[in-house]
Amino acid sequence: MLLCNKEFDDEFEEFCKADNPILYEFSQLYNFVKTHIYFIIIHRQQVEGLFNKLDLKTHANMSLSLKQSKLRLASSKIEKEKLMEGLEKIRA
Repeated sequence: MLLCNKEFDDEFEEFCKADNPILYEFSQLYNFVKTHIYFIIIHRQQVEGLFNKLDLKTHANMSLSLKQSKLRLASSKIEKEKLMEGLEKIRA
């Protein structure tokens, strides 16, 4: 799509060569960023926010079973008074 659009290609080259490019002055490039790239960034932030909210941070050296256990614990509601009982249900 973009590779076939000569006007977009020319505008992109102008943007790259400009000393102080202002994105909104390049209408086709600005529209592309607004309609494609912006939503990717927003979606990524929403996913990261969800992981932070659920405390689903994982590390490369964590085993798969540990990651799964963390997910199970985050998705269930265990009251402090019934902690041992709740953990036994999850482990079963």
